[in-house]
Amino acid sequence: MKKYYFIQFVFFIASFSSVYSQSTTNIPQYTLEAKNFKLISSNQMTFDLVFTKTDSIPLELASWQFNFKIPVGFGTLGFLTGVNSSFVYDSIGGDAISDFPNSYRPRNLSVIDIEETHYGLRTLPFITGTGGGLLLPHGVPLLIGRFKLKSTTPINVSVLIPNHFIIRDSCETPLPVIRTKLNYYNENSFNQEFTRCTNHSVDISGILPKIEMNVNLAIEGLYDPLSDLSLRKDTVTAYLRNVNSPYQIIDSSRSVIDSISHIGNFIFVNQSAGSYYFSVRNKRIIETWSEAGGTYLTNEINYYDFTASASKAYGDNMVLIGSRYCIYTGDVNNDQIIDSDDLAMVDNDVYNFSFGNTVTDLNGDNVVDIDDLVIVDRNAENLVMMEWPGMTLQKKNNLLKKGQFVKKKN
Repeated sequence: MKKYYFIQFVFFIASFSSVYSQSTTNIPQYTLEAKNFKLISSNQMTFDLVFTKTDSIPLELASWQFNFKIPVGFGTLGFLTGVNSSFVYDSIGGDAISDFPNSYRPRNLSVIDIEETHYGLRTLPFITGTGGGLLLPHGVPLLIGRFKLKSTTPINVSVLIPNHFIIRDSCETPLPVIRTKLNYYNENSFNQEFTRCTNHSVDISGILPKIEMNVNLAIEGLYDPLSDLSLRKDTVTAYLRNVNSPYQIIDSSRSVIDSISHIGNFIFVNQSAGSYYFSVRNKRIIETWSEAGGTYLTNEINYYDFTASASKAYGDNMVLIGSRYCIYTGDVNNDQIIDSDDLAMVDNDVYNFSFGNTVTDLNGDNVVDIDDLVIVDRNAENLVMMEWPGMTLQKKNNLLKKGQFVKKKN
C-alpha cells in the first residue's frame, strides 16, 4: 500500500513538473527595440518600434500595447489625441508606416502627463476575439510602427543623454498602471501575457550630435611615393581633445587607414560642433597632433588632410616623402620619443629574424630587417618626439635627456 502511494506521489510530481516546465519554457521569447530615432525637422522626431521573435515556438499574437516616457525638457508636447496629438503614426500618403495590418496596430496614440518631469506616451491595444490571433514568424524583425513626435518648440535632444527615452514596462518599481504589455494565445487558447522587459532596448544614437571626420594621412615606411600607395592598411586611433589646456581627451575613435585613398573615417558620438585639437597614433607611430590653434569641427562630415602640408601637424612634426607629408614611425615602445630604446627593439628583432606583422616591422613587408632599422635609426638620431601645445621647454628637455642619442650637428 505504501509503495502504491509512493508511485502515485512520484507520478503527481512528474506531471506537475511537466506542466510547470511546459508553462515556463513555452512562453515566447522576443526582442522589442525602439530605434532609428531621427530629427526630421527642428520640431519633429520619428522613431521605429521593432519586434523580433527570437525562438521557434509558434506565437499567436493576441494583443499588445506600448507606453513610453520622455523628459519634459525634450520639447513641448500637446495632450490632444488623434491626428492632432503630438504623438502619432508617421505615414506615407495617409497610410501608417508599419509591417502589421491595421487591426493589429496599437491604436489611439496620445500624450499623457504621468509625472512632473516626464511626458507619457500611450498606445491602446487592438482587440481580437478568443483565438484567431496573428501568427508571427521566427527571426524576422517586424516594424510595429514608425511613430512621430511633434513639438511646438524646437526639440532639445541633449536632454535624452542623462534622461533617457524609456519603454515603460514591468521592470519598473513600483509597477506602473499604464505600461507596455504583450499577450499571446497559449496552447489552451487563453490570453496570456509574455512581456519580458529585460528584452526591451532603446537606441537613441541616431539623433545624438556627433563629429565625423575623414582624415587623410600617410605613414612613413608604409608610404610608397612612386605608386602613391601605402604597402598595407593600418589601424589608427584618433583622440578628440579639448582645445584649451590641459587639452584632455574628450573621446576616441578607431579606423583603418585605406592603402589607396589614405583616408580613415573617425566618428565621435555625443560631441557638439566646436574647436578641438585631435591627435592620431598607433603602436608604431609618433602621436601626431593637429594644427596649432585647433580646428573648428562641425556636426556634418569634416575633412582633414595631414599629407597636404607640414603645418597640418602641430610643430610641423612630419616628414616629406615624395609629394606627401607623412607621420613619423618608429616609436615602437610608445613613450612619445624615438630613441635608443626603440632602436634596440628593432635591432633585436633583426637579429632574431622576426617575421609577420610585428610592431617592429615598420615598412609593412612582414619581415624585420635592415630597411626597418634604417628608419628607426634616422628618427632616433634626430630624436623625433611628440609635439603638442602643452609641450614646455622643461618637458622637452626631460625627453631629450631620456634619449640616449645626441642629434648630429651639420
